[in-house]
Amino acid sequence: LYTNVGINANPHSIDILPDGNIVTASSFKNKVSVISVDATASTFPEKPKINEVDLNGAHGVVWDNHRKLLWALGDKLNVYEYKGDTADPQLSFIKSIDPPEASGHDLYLTPDGKALFVTTNGWAGFFNPDTGAFTEHPQLGKKGGVKAISQNETAGATAYSQPVVEWWSPSVHVLDKAGTETTKTKTGS
Repeated sequence: LYTNVGINANPHSIDILPDGNIVTASSFKNKVSVISVDATASTFPEKPKINEVDLNGAHGVVWDNHRKLLWALGDKLNVYEYKGDTADPQLSFIKSIDPPEASGHDLYLTPDGKALFVTTNGWAGFFNPDTGAFTEHPQLGKKGGVKAISQNETAGATAYSQPVVEWWSPSVHVLDKAGTETTKTKTGS
């Protein structure tokens, strides 16, 4: 364990910033936290430097290396500039964007870097940072509760999870490039 972002914080998403620092989105805490990491240290510090910004419903964070921006998803899609001070990492708020509905859940940069996958409790699709437009995913758009989504650049397959009991699922769904779906389910314990 490197550090604790807070009791009952529920860190929901994590990414590594260009300088090795860590950023998390904590849904119970409603915060985006940037944690200072000294990669040269032989032991972890007892209390690393942590700077935070508020984001109601914080669930997703992703570093966009192409645009040199941090994207964070909660009830809003927020954009931040990262002040790359390894010892005292800071986020500078740029703007807030209304997603198709509040309650953002997962945020993932497409492999080509041209768009962000965005999921909410009742919507799944893409956000184009260059145009500012949201576009519904052709197969997943109205599927409620997509909790996690990822895409393989080479095969073009999209993997996602969707709860079957409250907030969890024993299944992973995969859409191939043509949109054909397969499901892998773990049964038993």
